Amino acid sequence: MTSPYILTAESGRFFSPFLTLPSCASHYQVLNGLARQTAKPNTSSSSFLHFSNLGMIDRTRMENLRRNNINSSRRGWTMRPEVSAEATVQHKDLVGRICKIIHLEDWEDTEEFMKSIAKDLKPDVVLEVLNRQTDALKALRFFQWMDKQNGYEHHTDAYSTVIEILGKAKLFSEIQVLLQQMRSSGCEISVTILNSLINLYGIDSKIKEALEVFDFIKIEGYMPPVSSYNAILSVLVNNERLNTAENMFTEMRGNGVCLNKDTYTHMIKCRCRKGNLDGAINLLDDMIQNGYTVDVVNYTFVISSLCRRGRMEQASEIFDKMKRNGCEPNIVTYNSMIIGLCFVGRVEEALEWLSIIKSKGCKPNIYTYTLLVDNFCKVGRLDEAKEIFSEALMSGIKLTVVTYNALVNGYCKGGKLGEAFLLLEEMNENDCMPDIITYSTIIYGLIKENKLLEALKLHDQMADKGYELYMKTMITLFRRLCRNAYAKDAIGLFRKMQNRGHRHNALNYYLLIHTHAAEGEIDMAHTLFHEMLGKGLSPSLMTYNTIIKGFCRQKRLGEATKMLGFMVENGVDPNIISYNILIKEYHKLGMIEGAEQLYSAAIKRGVFPSRKAEPCFEVTVQTLEINGESLGL
Repeated sequence: MTSPYILTAESGRFFSPFLTLPSCASHYQVLNGLARQTAKPNTSSSSFLHFSNLGMIDRTRMENLRRNNINSSRRGWTMRPEVSAEATVQHKDLVGRICKIIHLEDWEDTEEFMKSIAKDLKPDVVLEVLNRQTDALKALRFFQWMDKQNGYEHHTDAYSTVIEILGKAKLFSEIQVLLQQMRSSGCEISVTILNSLINLYGIDSKIKEALEVFDFIKIEGYMPPVSSYNAILSVLVNNERLNTAENMFTEMRGNGVCLNKDTYTHMIKCRCRKGNLDGAINLLDDMIQNGYTVDVVNYTFVISSLCRRGRMEQASEIFDKMKRNGCEPNIVTYNSMIIGLCFVGRVEEALEWLSIIKSKGCKPNIYTYTLLVDNFCKVGRLDEAKEIFSEALMSGIKLTVVTYNALVNGYCKGGKLGEAFLLLEEMNENDCMPDIITYSTIIYGLIKENKLLEALKLHDQMADKGYELYMKTMITLFRRLCRNAYAKDAIGLFRKMQNRGHRHNALNYYLLIHTHAAEGEIDMAHTLFHEMLGKGLSPSLMTYNTIIKGFCRQKRLGEATKMLGFMVENGVDPNIISYNILIKEYHKLGMIEGAEQLYSAAIKRGVFPSRKAEPCFEVTVQTLEINGESLGL
C-alpha cells in the first residue's frame, strides 16, 4: 500500500496545498491543537492532501545525504549519478540551446529539436532553464509545456522556482493557478514555498494576502514554524503594520515557538519604528541572555533610533555595551552618533567623532562629511563647514551633489552668494552636475538679496539645461518682480508658469495688473483684467480700483467711469477709494458737474467720499490683502 506521506528535503515540510481561505480566517486566531509539533493526517481534508508525520529533517542528516550524492524527488530518495566533465559541458550546452529556443515565437509547434528531446529532459535541466529566465511569462510557458510531456512530472523545486519568478513579476493570479495545479498533481506545497509566497506578497504590499497564506497553516491545525513567523513579521514591519507585528509576536511567544536571531531583528526594528525604544533595548538584553550574539545591525538600529530622538546618554551606553561585548561599530554606527550630537546642537562633539572614526581604522564616508558640513552650516559656522568640505575633497572621496548643496545652502543663507557661485562652477569642473535643489537654493539666495534679474537669469540657465524650477520658487520670484516694478520680466515669467500648466489665481493677476498700471501700461493691465475674467476668476475691489486709477492717470475718464459701472454690475461694491479716485480726476479737469454726480451716487450707496476730492488713499502693493493673503513679500 502506498504511503500517504511524502518526505522532502525542505525544512518544516508538513503542509497541505494552499488554495482559497475561508473568510473566517484570522491571523489573530489561535486554533485548538496548534501546540502539536508533529503533523498528522487531516481526515476531514480532501484525498489529495498529504502531511508528513516524520517531523523536521535536521541539517546534519541533510548534509550527510548531500555528501553521499543522494537527491530528493517528489516520490522519495534517489541516488544522483556521478557526472563527468564532458557530461557537464553537454548539460550546459543543452540548457543554453533550450533557453534560446523558448524565446522564439510558436516554438512549441515549430521546433523539432524540442519535440525530440522532450521525453528525455531531466528535472535538473528543467530547473536550470527556469532559473535562467528573466521573463516570467516565458518561464511559465516553458514550465507548462514540460508539464504536458508524457512521463514527466514537475518536482517541488520547479514549482518553487516558477512561483518565485512569477511573484517578482507580481503575477499573483498565475501563482494561484500553479498552487491548484500542485494540489491536483499531489505535489507538496512546502513551508519554503509558503514562506516565499508570504514574502512576495509583502514586497508588493499585499498584506491581507500575506496574512491569509500564514493563516492557511493554522487553519489546517498545525503550528507555524519559526521561519513562517519570521516571514510574516518581516512583511508586517517593512510595511509599517507595527501593531499587527506586535500582536503576532505576542501570539508566537504564547504558542511556545522558540525565537531565533531573525525574530529578534524584526522586532527590534519594529519597536524602534514605533518609538518603543525601551522595548527594543529589552529585546537586545533578551538576545544576550538567550545566548544569541547581537550583531552590529541590531546594535546600530537601536543606537540610531535613540540618536534621532536626542537620547544621547542612552545611545552612548548602548555604544559602550556594544564594544564590551566584542561587537565593532561600523561607519553607520558612528554616523548615527554624529547625527544625534548634531540633533541636540553639540556640533563640536560631533566633529570630535570624525577623529575617533579615523583612530579606530574606520574610514569616514561621504555621508559622514555631509552630515558635518550641513550641521555646521545650520549654526552659521561657515568657515568650519568649508574646512570639513575641503578635508573630504582631499581624502579622495568623490563628493556628491548633496554635499555641495549643503555648503551652497549655508553660503546662501549667510549672504555669501559669491562663494555659492564659485561652488557652482567647481561642481561643473569636478563633474558633479548641479541639480534643481542647487539652482533653487541660489535663486532663493538672490531673491533674499533682492538681486531679482540675476535670479531670473539663473532660472533661464536652468531651463536651458532641462531643469524646471519649483513652482513655489517661481511664484516667489514673480511676486518680487511685481513688487519691484519689473513689469516686462514679471509678465515673461508669468507666461512661462502658464506654459508649465500653472493656473494663476486672482492674486497673481492683481499683482501683474497693478505693476503694469503703475508703469503707465494701462492697456496691458486692462487686457490682463479681461483675461482673468475669461478664466473664471473674480477681480477684487482692489483690482477694479487699480484699473480705474490707471485710466484716470491717462485722463481717460470715460473708460474709468465705465469700469465703475462694470464693477457694480458684477456685484462688487465701490468703496470710498473708488469714488475719490474719480472725483479727484473730475475736479482736476474742471468737470465739477460730473464730480457732483459721482458724489451723489456714492451717497445713495452709503459711501461718503470727499466732496472736495481730497488726495485719495494711494494703493500700494506692500499694504494690500486679498482673501486674507498678505502681499507683503
